[in-house]
Amino acid sequence: MFKKLLSALDRSEKPHYVIVPSSAKVPGLWPLGFADKPKPVLSTLGDASTDALMELCDDFWRSLSPDFDSSVPEGAKIVRSYETYVAAFNLLCARGPESIPWARERLTHPEYDAREAAASLLGTLAKRGLLGNLADAIANDLSALAERPWEVDTKEVQANDAAIQALASIGGPIAIETMCRILKSPQWNEDDLQWSATQVLAQLTEHPFMEAENPVKAAKTWLDPEA
Repeated sequence: MFKKLLSALDRSEKPHYVIVPSSAKVPGLWPLGFADKPKPVLSTLGDASTDALMELCDDFWRSLSPDFDSSVPEGAKIVRSYETYVAAFNLLCARGPESIPWARERLTHPEYDAREAAASLLGTLAKRGLLGNLADAIANDLSALAERPWEVDTKEVQANDAAIQALASIGGPIAIETMCRILKSPQWNEDDLQWSATQVLAQLTEHPFMEAENPVKAAKTWLDPEA
């Protein structure tokens, strides 16, 4: 009886974990029966479906919401594995174009980390020539993100920059026009975004803006000599 009581007490003292990211489609990622803090088995991700990898990314981004911690049951401990998220995302970038619709939807995600990752994924797929006849439509989506004003934190602009880099991979008139608008907009005068836009505009137009003493000013002068 005494041993049974001790065993019951031991079980009751084990903390309840909320594990992020996780997906029922990758059951071996987080082994059951761990005695200590749970640890992911990243090798299981190699055989995971693309849907499962997308679910893992979504789950991680969901955990970044300000409301997430308050939704966790009282007394539970959150285990948030950034390495699992990165591993899942990197594998997703190596997959085919089946993630394109999902990535396009995430370009307007409330978390800027998700927007940044989605833009990077689309840029990677563009470099691999996998956008097909969706290239212009995706370029328009990325253009909207590239020019999206930040709302709460200037770190949000990281997603804008990722969109600019993705547009550089797509190229074409939409990308060039987007860089020109960013350079002409006073909204970005005090931000590094105009530097990125100058780099991409130089790449796409083959103008030597980056060789100038002030590349951004050189690009702006080229766009409007009388400004």
